[in-house]
Amino acid sequence: MKQVPTEIIPLRGFSDHDPSRYNLDEEFEDEPEEIVIQQLPWPLQPSPAALANERKETGHCPSCGQQLFQLKTRWALLCGNDKAPERIPLTVPLLVDEGKCMVCCAIPKTLEEPQSRRCRFTDDDIRSITAIAQQLVPGTAKYNGPYNDYGEKHGEGELVWSNGDVFRGHFDNDLREGRGLLVFGVSINPTAPDKGEYLGEWHEDKMHGHGYRRYPNGDVYDGAYEMGKRHGQGRFYYSNGDAYWGDWETNFMHGTGRYYYASGLRFEGTFVRNKRFGVGKIEKEDQSVEVFQFVNDEIVGQGVRWSSDRTKAWRIWVAKGSPSKSLENWAEVKFDLKRITIAEADSILKQIQNVE
Repeated sequence: MKQVPTEIIPLRGFSDHDPSRYNLDEEFEDEPEEIVIQQLPWPLQPSPAALANERKETGHCPSCGQQLFQLKTRWALLCGNDKAPERIPLTVPLLVDEGKCMVCCAIPKTLEEPQSRRCRFTDDDIRSITAIAQQLVPGTAKYNGPYNDYGEKHGEGELVWSNGDVFRGHFDNDLREGRGLLVFGVSINPTAPDKGEYLGEWHEDKMHGHGYRRYPNGDVYDGAYEMGKRHGQGRFYYSNGDAYWGDWETNFMHGTGRYYYASGLRFEGTFVRNKRFGVGKIEKEDQSVEVFQFVNDEIVGQGVRWSSDRTKAWRIWVAKGSPSKSLENWAEVKFDLKRITIAEADSILKQIQNVE
């Protein structure tokens, strides 16, 4: 019969090994009449928080349990010193990178769609804007709002152009400044094409700061602007189902980013003016991973393919005569591959990462 573990409540006065420190004839107040034995569940199951903390203390990933550090016990600890053991970061190809868990840092399968912010004016607003636009001389605009002492637009107002564009927001000395909404081509005609909008921050009459831009073709950008151009961190959702999340510079994908293809393919790496340059990681729907060196958006040299569980590896390169070497035409790229050991894959991976 399996013995059930118990938690025993010790008698007061006997918690130390030196009985001479205590008066055994002392009477205690509120002494329980009997010792209560509390039975605990079997087997003992730690809470998720306790399990994560235990994994962290022993050098493992709190989430998945992958070992990240080797704990090297110091002689000082064996001699009674309470210093923590030395933590030596491990590196396991595509599993652990200098103590960082790559399993839990995998490329997310999808990029969350932005919340729809399509502007919908009331019918009265649309009729009013359309009437004002029709009365204007082409290329001119009409302003409704406060002015400063110099006759400049200043404060919260509305500006309507002859082509149906309308801005509602803040003006500062005749320039759009602060937060505002710009809707393009407002029309009373229900069959008129949607020309898009911008909702966000402005500076010196230009989109500047964080903003949300919807384009006529259905593309959506949600991120940082600098003087009218996408610049900084931002997410771009293409109407064909693709998406990009990463760095921008003067309207170009430029820096580190992730590109999600509608087909399910995912890329993570470095971009230079919309083109892939340097080391890039490709992740497929089956979680297998390929690592290549990219130059001007094309794969160059050899790469490494890893199975979904990272236990098998292949040396891989673009086959001679392949119709394409680019991710943009991934279905046309033809590869040759050869099964290799994990150690050989690690060596090739280091070569790829060290290419200048």
